[in-house]
Amino acid sequence: MANIPIELCAADGDPATEIAVALTATLLLRLEDAAPRLHLRVPADRSTPLPRLPDLPLVEALAKEHEGFRSVERLTDQPASNPTLRLLFGRGDSGVPVRVSGWSCAVGPELPSAPGNVLAAAFAGALASIEAFKAVLLAAGAGARVRPWRGVVSLWDLSLSPTAGAPLVDPVDLSGTAMVGCGGIASATAWTLALLPLTGGLVLADHDHIDTEGTNLNRHLTASYADLGNSKADLTAALLTAAGASPDVHAVRWQDLPSAIRGAIRLALVTVDDDPTRRAVQLDLPRSILNAGTSDDGIYQVTFHDFLNAACLGCIARADLHSAGPEESAAQRLGIPLDDLRPHLESPDPLPGELLAGAKLQPDEREVLATEVRLTR
Repeated sequence: MANIPIELCAADGDPATEIAVALTATLLLRLEDAAPRLHLRVPADRSTPLPRLPDLPLVEALAKEHEGFRSVERLTDQPASNPTLRLLFGRGDSGVPVRVSGWSCAVGPELPSAPGNVLAAAFAGALASIEAFKAVLLAAGAGARVRPWRGVVSLWDLSLSPTAGAPLVDPVDLSGTAMVGCGGIASATAWTLALLPLTGGLVLADHDHIDTEGTNLNRHLTASYADLGNSKADLTAALLTAAGASPDVHAVRWQDLPSAIRGAIRLALVTVDDDPTRRAVQLDLPRSILNAGTSDDGIYQVTFHDFLNAACLGCIARADLHSAGPEESAAQRLGIPLDDLRPHLESPDPLPGELLAGAKLQPDEREVLATEVRLTR
C-alpha cells in the first residue's frame, strides 16, 4: 500500500478547499505504514488557519505536524505520473472532483455554485480520504469488498441531495456543553469545531493521556508523536482555546466530577468506550446527549437522546448484557429462566404468582405484572 500513488490537486486556495485537502491528507498520513505515496498539488499560499498546522505552505505544515510518522517520507509536492486516484478539490478536468457548497459536499457530482461552510469542507475531506483508502486497498490487491462511491451528502438535513442550508452561527457558544471523553472521536469533533469562531466555557472530562500502548495515535487529531504523555483533555482544550473557547478541563472520569458541574450541563457529547459512564451521564439529566462509539469488531454507533424521542442511554448502553432475542431479553429483565417463562409468552393471562415469586422485580413492577400486563411476542 505504501507504493500506491494518490494525488490531491487544488487550483484555488479558498478556505473550504484548503480544509478539505488538509483533512484528506491528514487522515491518509495517519495510516502510517499503510499510507500511500501522497502527492499534494496545491497553491503555496495559505488561505486560512487550520487546527495544529503552522503557517507554512500546506505540504510543509503537514510534514511538521506529522513528524515521526513514517508516512511523511512519502509526502511530496511533486506531480504523480500515473496516480491510482487523482482527487480534484475545486476546479479541474482530470480526476475525481471533490466539491463543497453550503452544507453540502460531493465526490463526483456537480453542486450549486456557492461557498461551502467549514463543516461541509471537513466532511468532504473525510469522504475523499475514504475514497482514496479504498483505491489504495484495491490497487494493492487486498481483495477488499469495496467499490467507489460517487454522490452528494448534505449535513444540513442528512439527505443525499444538495441542500445548502442556513448560514453558520457566528460565533458558536459552547456554554453548557460537556465532552465526556477526549479520545479519537472527540478529537475529530474538536478539530472540526476549531475551524469555527468559538466562545463559552465547555467542560472537558477525560482521565487518560496519549501513550504508545493504549492509544491509537492515528485516531487522535489533537495529537502527534510530540504529544506522547500529554493529557487528552489538555490537548483538546488547546485546540478549542485557539478558536476562542474557554474550556474547563478535568483530568478525571465523568463520575468523579462534582455534582454541581455535572448537573449544569445542557448538551453532553459522550464518546467514551464505557457503558457505565454513558449511563451515568444520562442519569445526570442533560437536556440532550450526542453519543458515539467504535469497537474493534467494526461496530459503530451514533445516537441522539433527549426526553422526547427514543430510548435513553440508561436503557440501551448495556454492553454487559447480551441477548439472543426479545424472549431472552424479557427473561433477563424479569430474572426468570427462559424455559419457565416461554410457556406463558402467548397466554392472555397474567403471569402466575409462583413464577413471579422468584423474579427480580421491584414491588410496584411485581404488582403490575401480576394484575395488568400480559406478555406477548
